[in-house]
Amino acid sequence: MFVVVTQNFAPDIGGIAIVMHALAGALAAEGPVEVFAHRIRGGGPELEGHPYTALHRFGGPNPLRGWRKGWALRGPLANPALRGVLCDSWKSAEILPPTSAPVLVPAMGMEFPPNPSPRRQRRIR
Repeated sequence: MFVVVTQNFAPDIGGIAIVMHALAGALAAEGPVEVFAHRIRGGGPELEGHPYTALHRFGGPNPLRGWRKGWALRGPLANPALRGVLCDSWKSAEILPPTSAPVLVPAMGMEFPPNPSPRRQRRIR
């Protein structure tokens, strides 16, 4: 089993939404995948016929959305069958409950700004 945690996911438009959708699809070829994503931002229809075991969407104000997503991740991240977690950024990774599974957080774009504040440096670490 794999877990994907992302802020941007298809059918939203944008590079990270497309990349996370493609990576989740590739993981689904290797085993069950649960996707935890923010609400659809463009107001379009939900994906149909996706290869994931489950696709969970979270809306609401940002702090509440993150808390609800983190709470929902508790069960899947405690599952002994969990093989790995894929997050779209450090912002998604920081809401993860403790897990012994490997966590992959690709870094791209402005993930590492040239002069981050001390607070942001701590969050990125």
